[in-house]
Amino acid sequence: MIIKIKRFPREICELEELKYLIISGFKIRQLPEEINLLKDLQYLDISATGLEILPETLGELKILTYLFFCTTRLKKLPDSIGKLSNLKELWLEDSNLEVLPESFWNLKELRRLNLSGNKLKTVLPSIEKLKKLEDLELINPLESLPLTFKNLRNLNYLSLSDDYYFEFPEIVKKMIDEMEKEGLSVVMKLY
Repeated sequence: MIIKIKRFPREICELEELKYLIISGFKIRQLPEEINLLKDLQYLDISATGLEILPETLGELKILTYLFFCTTRLKKLPDSIGKLSNLKELWLEDSNLEVLPESFWNLKELRRLNLSGNKLKTVLPSIEKLKKLEDLELINPLESLPLTFKNLRNLNYLSLSDDYYFEFPEIVKKMIDEMEKEGLSVVMKLY
């Protein structure tokens, strides 16, 4: 039997003690506002869907630790994303994001971030607020990186695109050299 889900079943939001939720591969376009009722939710994966809209109530999931929205149609994130104070991993790979909200940089517990495959052309200087960030995948048509990038002292894995040309600040080149001297992984090519 094949089940085709085209809308997020609101009844799931009544499972108040649910900790892990994976709904991948369905044609879901949006999450219901009631997603905030899942107060115990720690892991949410809504990848490979037609997801276009995230409700502001997403930011009320205070203990959410892992969030995956890969291969979606998201063009923007709700401002409330910055309220996810316990988020450690965020995967937004292969969506249609063009810009990140300023509140995004409030995700101070974030350790792994994958923004690859979006339409981001720049990263705001506010990235330096992600002090605990260890892994960053940022394969996008970037035009530049901010100087504040050097303040990501815990970064040990960095993946940038070798398909795009962008201006690379000298300070970031030095930071990458230092990272490599310390045996840390930097995945990129400079021509």
